[in-house]
Amino acid sequence: MLGRLAPRAAAGDMHRFSVAPMMDYTDKHFRFLMRLLTRNATLYTEMVAANALYYTNRHAAADATADSMIPRSLATNAESIESPCVLQLGGSDPDVLAEASRMASTYHPFTEMNLNCGCPSERVAGKGAFGAALMREPALVAELCKAMRQGGGRPTTVKCRIGVDDHDSFEELQRFIATVAERAHVSHFIIHSRKAILSGLSPEQNRKIPPLIYEYVYRLVEGFPGLRFTLNGGVLTYEDIDTHFERCPTLTGVMVGRAVLDRPFYWSEVDSRLHGRDNPGLNRREVLAAYGSYCDAEMERTDPSRQRSLRNLLLKHALNLFAGEPMSRKYKQRVEALRQRGDVSVSAILSEAGEQLHEGVLERRPGSEGQVAADCSDSVLIGREMG
Repeated sequence: MLGRLAPRAAAGDMHRFSVAPMMDYTDKHFRFLMRLLTRNATLYTEMVAANALYYTNRHAAADATADSMIPRSLATNAESIESPCVLQLGGSDPDVLAEASRMASTYHPFTEMNLNCGCPSERVAGKGAFGAALMREPALVAELCKAMRQGGGRPTTVKCRIGVDDHDSFEELQRFIATVAERAHVSHFIIHSRKAILSGLSPEQNRKIPPLIYEYVYRLVEGFPGLRFTLNGGVLTYEDIDTHFERCPTLTGVMVGRAVLDRPFYWSEVDSRLHGRDNPGLNRREVLAAYGSYCDAEMERTDPSRQRSLRNLLLKHALNLFAGEPMSRKYKQRVEALRQRGDVSVSAILSEAGEQLHEGVLERRPGSEGQVAADCSDSVLIGREMG
C-alpha cells in the first residue's frame, strides 16, 4: 500500500525534482520507499551496462532459463508505482545500446531512457570507454542516443558533466550540447556541475574535489532556449533548490543524489513544495509499516538461497529514515542486532527498531513543525552517484 496517493506530475514538470541514479542504491526497493514519500519526483534506476543486457538477450535465445540472468538493477515494480521512472544505460556501441534499449522496454515501460556520459569511474572510462569519457566524442554520443531511441521507443536524455579532464572550457561544453541536440534530437540534458577527472581521482573524490560551476549550467539554459536542462551536484536542501530557480527561472529542474540517501524523510515535502500537489502525507510509523509489508512480500517470492542478501539490501534502504532525530543511532543499532537473526521478518525488525524512537518522531508527518535538521555525522552514506 502506498497510502494516500497524490496526483502525479504532468509530463511538462516531471523533471522539476529527480533522484539521481546511484549504483548499489536506486534499485526497485529504494524506489518503492521513495514512492511512499513522493509521487511526483522522477526516479532513476541504477546504471545498467548495455553489454550485460545485450549478452543476456543473446544467451536467452539458446536458454529458456536466461531470465534469471537479468541484472538486478533492471528489476522494477508495477508501472503504477514506478512512474515516472527513467532507465539509465551505459555503453559505447550503437548496436548494443539499441538492442539493450529494446530489451529493457519489453520488461518495463520506462518513462524515458538516459545515456550515462558522466560516470568518472575507471571501470567504465577505460576499456569500452563510456561514462564521462564519452564527452570527448560528441558525434558518437549522438549516434548512441539515436540508437537508444530507435531501440527502446522512448525519449532519450543525456546525463553528463560540465567537462572531462582538460576538455573543460565552456565552449567545449557548448559544442557537445549542440552536436548531440542537433544530430540526435536530444532535448533534455542533466548536467552534473563539476568536471570529471578520469586519472588520479576516485569516483568519490570526483564528487568533492572538482569545483562546482553552476554558472555553466545557467549559461547553457540562456544559450539554448529550445532545450531543457536539469542541474545536478551539491544540491542539499530546499533552500538550495530555491536559489537555483531564482537565479535561473527557466531551469527545467534539479537532481539530488546523496542528500536523499542521507535523510530520505526530509524530501517527503517534494510534492507540495515543488509541484504544488498534496504530499502522500504518511508519517514515519506508516512508512515503516508499508515498507515492511513490501519487504516481507519480496522475501516470500525470493529463492531461499538469495534471501539473506536481499534482507540486508532491504534493511539498508531504511537505515537513514530517522537521520538526525533523537535516538536514531539506537534505531540503527537495533536494526543491526535483529538483522543477525534469520527468524525475524523485515517488517518485525523495522517495527521493533522503531520502538527506540520517541512517539512524536514516529507520528510526525511531512511539514510538521519541530522536525529536527539532519546531523550529517549520524547519517550513513551508501551508494555511488553515477556521473
